[in-house]
Amino acid sequence: MAHVDGPGLTPAEAERLVLSVDEAYGAEVQRAVLTRLKERAARSGMRVESERTNADQSISVTLAATS
Repeated sequence: MAHVDGPGLTPAEAERLVLSVDEAYGAEVQRAVLTRLKERAARSGMRVESERTNADQSISVTLAATS
């Protein structure tokens, strides 16, 4: 969890900044995990058949065996 504080920041502004930081960090972690999943799948003889970003910003991935 991020903490934001500074002169002239209202609690609402600080909360919005915290949410922005948390969302950005979450997105970065998600990209890193997806990259590792793809690499691991490739080493296991699989490939990403489809990839979808859901309404909650999670990602659904369907793997298929490579031929």
